[in-house]
Amino acid sequence: EWSPRVRDSFLLKLERSFNVLQEFPKAFPNSEKFLGLRKCVITPQCSAYYQIQDQDIEIIAFFDNRMDL
Repeated sequence: EWSPRVRDSFLLKLERSFNVLQEFPKAFPNSEKFLGLRKCVITPQCSAYYQIQDQDIEIIAFFDNRMDL
């Protein structure tokens, strides 16, 4: 369970990452593991994988970077 401070810090980093993603969808690199997806590292422990469909950005999954995919 996360403390309020850790939770708020994560949510702020998530919001900042999504703001960049919204303005610059191709700012994050293509995933080396998942063809057609891009990887947005939110924190050293968490990444979001997404794809761009026309004018839409679709978040596919969040992954714990400490896990072996």
